[in-house]
Amino acid sequence: KGIVEEFRDLAWQTKHPWKTPHLGVRMKRVEEGVKVTGFLPNSSAARAKVLRVDDIILAVAGQPTPDARALAAAVQACQPGQTVNIELLRDGRPLVVQHLLGATRD
Repeated sequence: KGIVEEFRDLAWQTKHPWKTPHLGVRMKRVEEGVKVTGFLPNSSAARAKVLRVDDIILAVAGQPTPDARALAAAVQACQPGQTVNIELLRDGRPLVVQHLLGATRD
């Protein structure tokens, strides 16, 4: 991660210290991982438009996400406002995207 990303993450965390990390996707378990079926209104995922419906999330920040519980744990291990790599399948092809995690109130 570069210095600009580190600074942005730190600035966001300082501004929002009372929140927990949140991705904001609706999902269902599929054989390969967790399939995105929609987005929560006003979530970081809905605003960023990096993820798409039918993407299959395989890992978040290097943590495998075989099911919804693992996806939630991977997100919770991060910081609100942190930029994370999300490994996924889109149209059957592997892809890595970067996403700035949103937050919810504790």
